[in-house]
Amino acid sequence: MISRPKSTMIVSAKRRGRGHGGWSKNNPYLAERWVEIPIDIYPASLASRILTVREQISTEWVQDLDVVLAANDLILDSYFAKIQMERERDGGNTGEAIGARTTDIAFERTAIHLMNDNTRFQPTASSPFRRGNFDLLYNLCTQAAIHRI
Repeated sequence: MISRPKSTMIVSAKRRGRGHGGWSKNNPYLAERWVEIPIDIYPASLASRILTVREQISTEWVQDLDVVLAANDLILDSYFAKIQMERERDGGNTGEAIGARTTDIAFERTAIHLMNDNTRFQPTASSPFRRGNFDLLYNLCTQAAIHRI
């Protein structure tokens, strides 16, 4: 990609027409007008920017893996604490299976709160899609754990 020559891409955008810019959708006399915008693409610059974004996301994922690990520990602690509370509340004599109630949640979901606390005081700015990237990482870790079972 770096050795490829510069190229131009033309993007067409609707400038005026039916249903665009406050114009009536049903006006048969209003002709649609398009504007073409040429965009110069420099492959070397594009490749450099892609690598920079890749590096930033990988750095964030290294930090986020620590958050996922901490969240996992909190999930296990929360789950066992809720089971213990349920046993103490019921007195152990209801005959109902522990954790069988649909109204109770199994554990507290605190991963996103941990990520917010983790990123709040960092010296560098996060990428624009940090929460989405964290969610993707969290789901990938969950999927990998399920496949190991």
